[in-house]
Amino acid sequence: MNIRHHYPATTEVGQVIAKSRFYEQGNANARIQRLFTQEIEKIIWANKLSPATLNIHAGKDVAEIQIFHLITRTNTLNTDILTYIDRLIPSPIIFESHHPNGSIYQTATYKRQNLADKDKLVLDDYYTSKDLANVPSADLPILPNLDELYAYFIHTLLPCPAPTGSFASNLSQNLQKARQTHQLQKQLTKLTAKLAKEKQFNRKVQINSEIQAIQRQLNLV
Repeated sequence: MNIRHHYPATTEVGQVIAKSRFYEQGNANARIQRLFTQEIEKIIWANKLSPATLNIHAGKDVAEIQIFHLITRTNTLNTDILTYIDRLIPSPIIFESHHPNGSIYQTATYKRQNLADKDKLVLDDYYTSKDLANVPSADLPILPNLDELYAYFIHTLLPCPAPTGSFASNLSQNLQKARQTHQLQKQLTKLTAKLAKEKQFNRKVQINSEIQAIQRQLNLV
């Protein structure tokens, strides 16, 4: 569902956060600081979605959702930057990256507390939308609580159809499907590159057979 959202004025924060604050709070190593310097021009805390700013109830697991705009210096974005920020901020974050070539993407991971240690966060894979630059903005859906809204956001980024029932109750199953799809696509990319380089006919036939098997698996996910 690649959707760019319009957020109510009551949720607007519009605060630029200095990159140095992230370095200091998380004791960033030299590599992370270099990535921030090379790839990020500006970080804007754009919106806060909460019961105080939006007509919605808190969820059992989600009390707030943050919307961050990343104004980038590059047309790609290393997700290690997002992982670093996500581990510093307990609440879920939806990242909207704005690139020099005019493209706009939404990226997020499903973030939750570690059940064994509530002070630790568990991050899933990162999922990214298609380019949203020419996609009209849509209002947020009317949902009962922030758990459902967060699950909705994640579903908009997953490579599978949106559920017909509750977003939250279907999330675990659809995340599992997304992980399977991601792994199969990685294998497919690897084998396709291998096939292009292979010169022996017998090996080409074997690799092509493996590719077809993975494509069949993808159709079943």
